Amino acid sequence: MEKSLKNQQTAARPNYTIPLVAMVIIFFIFGGLTALNSNVLTPYAKNTFGLTPGQSQIVNFAFFIAYFVMSLPASTLISKIGYKLSVVVGLAVVAAGSLSYLLAVNMASTSVFLIATFIVAAGIAILQTAANPYLAKLGDPSGASMRITIAGALNSLATYIAPTLGGAFILNAALNTTQQGENLRLTYIFLTILVALITVIIFFSKLPEIVDETTEEVKEAEAKSVKGPFSFRNLRFGVLGIFCYVGAEVGVASFIVFYMTETIGGFSAEIGAKFAAYYWLMAMIGRFVGVPILKTVASEKALLVAAVINIGLIAGSILISNDITVSMFGMNVPVIILMLILVGLFNSVMWGCIFALGVDGLGIHTTRASGFMMMAVAGGAIMPYIQGLLSDAVGIKLAYIIPLLCYAYLAYFAINGHKKA
Repeated sequence: MEKSLKNQQTAARPNYTIPLVAMVIIFFIFGGLTALNSNVLTPYAKNTFGLTPGQSQIVNFAFFIAYFVMSLPASTLISKIGYKLSVVVGLAVVAAGSLSYLLAVNMASTSVFLIATFIVAAGIAILQTAANPYLAKLGDPSGASMRITIAGALNSLATYIAPTLGGAFILNAALNTTQQGENLRLTYIFLTILVALITVIIFFSKLPEIVDETTEEVKEAEAKSVKGPFSFRNLRFGVLGIFCYVGAEVGVASFIVFYMTETIGGFSAEIGAKFAAYYWLMAMIGRFVGVPILKTVASEKALLVAAVINIGLIAGSILISNDITVSMFGMNVPVIILMLILVGLFNSVMWGCIFALGVDGLGIHTTRASGFMMMAVAGGAIMPYIQGLLSDAVGIKLAYIIPLLCYAYLAYFAINGHKKA
């Protein structure tokens, strides 16, 4: 009898294998596209459109400003058409942006290239808002955390794979500008087809409806509350913390290629992209190592240690001579590059710490506060651009003072800024 009942329950349970695989691939894709933008498309744009290293940061600006622009519209879209169709819309936007790169290459147009970058990022912003809740619902609730962890791991893995393969395929030193452009077209044709296929799978899959779990009582209480989210000190400082964190993370990674090719010299953009990929690999390793650490160490303490170490690593990269090298990977690698790569390892725990400290104690305002935190990802647009302007004026090496100052602020946030009063 019990066996029969168990068989009936198993038979009645929906099979979400195909949409689950599709959703995990989505996480892999937007992780890869983000790293591809910072470490491959940025140097590609510099070489193709005749930009300086600083001017090339307009590519990062176009990408990360989309998070600021799309955060609130994405939430509105989800409330209007639901999570499933929002995922479909996000994928369609990414596909449209990918196709736009073909036009950008054919026209050799900087403007179209930047528009394509913005469109892709806008789609990713919608996906990030809608995909996490869906991943939690596709299967047994007890396995939600595991599904999100696996998707996050693949997202991190993609940030390593994309610059490695993209650098070898698009930035290959043996190719001229026309050939690099053709390889860029082929890359985005493949991505367009892949994203379109996943869009179709998600659209025709029977997925569970996700209901907004915020009760009417909570919404009414929030509306009547005299205090808004920004009346909380830790949120105000936390939003700036996310802004500085993303700005530093993107800035450190984006200039590794230019540091090796322009300031140090003797390295191709392809090799530079490979070392930038090691930076993201360190971040992936750090995420796995950081999980057990954060279970026993308070967020503010973990954030402080990570920020101070990164301050030391970046200060060292500025002060130490470019000529000091270590023999590895069959070449003499400057120590300062290895120091910058290690920054990724300590970046890995920061997002979670800043986010948790920033929304702590906000109660009914937590949902809106989380939206403001996501808008602060625009730091990835602003800070690398400022770093770029400074690099054109005083050089790439000294321009790393910008991410150093960002980490200095995060150290302050860990010591005092996170406090509620």
